[in-house]
Amino acid sequence: MAVFQGMTIHDLAHVDFAYSPPLGTANDAINMAAFVAENRLSGYSPSLLAEELDSFVAEKQPTVIDVRDVFAFEKAHMVGAKNIPLELLSETLATWPQDKTYLVYDETGKKGHQALRWMRGAGFEHVVNISGGHASVQRHAHAIPFSQFQVKQAPIEDKTLESEGKGIEATPQAPLATTTGPLVVDVRTPMEFAGGAYPGAVNIPLDELEERLPELGPKDRDITLYCASGARSGYAVQVLAQQGYLHVKNGGGLMHMMMRRT
Repeated sequence: MAVFQGMTIHDLAHVDFAYSPPLGTANDAINMAAFVAENRLSGYSPSLLAEELDSFVAEKQPTVIDVRDVFAFEKAHMVGAKNIPLELLSETLATWPQDKTYLVYDETGKKGHQALRWMRGAGFEHVVNISGGHASVQRHAHAIPFSQFQVKQAPIEDKTLESEGKGIEATPQAPLATTTGPLVVDVRTPMEFAGGAYPGAVNIPLDELEERLPELGPKDRDITLYCASGARSGYAVQVLAQQGYLHVKNGGGLMHMMMRRT
């Protein structure tokens, strides 16, 4: 259609592809591709394709920032990259020199764009995002290894149709009330918990917390709660305080918990 009509990327960015709220997103994939192209051409969000990375790294010697969470970073990353989850990025910008060149990436490019815009807003002029994120870097490295840097590859998992059809199963947890030491409780969903959690934490989803209070043990126990951002755990702290628990605190989001641990 675009070729036949002689459309530009600006035209494609504004085409209405029959948006249907119950069934699809407001912007079609073609709209999104056009937005990316517009951002690159205008300089609003400078980006590079995976095949352009070798020459860029050789010329600019950038500081590479991986804004994914620590669990994704540990599985695979560009060797030499600094892991600063997006949730913590704004807290660290004041300590970075603004005259250096920065290369940022996330898993797909979306959060990398967000990180780039935050950095630009903070006065960093030399920031570039990897289009397609780490996923595109991984695919390129599998096909054609990079010459200027190495990529730690994610392990290949054996999957079957049977395993793909199974849901997330809760990991068995030892009875909590039998111990009295400090306790870390993850109030996210079991699926979120399975994707990565604070070491030693137990999973009690927020909507199950009140009915599982006996599992927490004595009410004078030190209990730290966390979730993805700190919102759900903040509500959980209120619930426990109303129930008479004396030493309860909100650990905030998982990434803050992990960074404090290191």
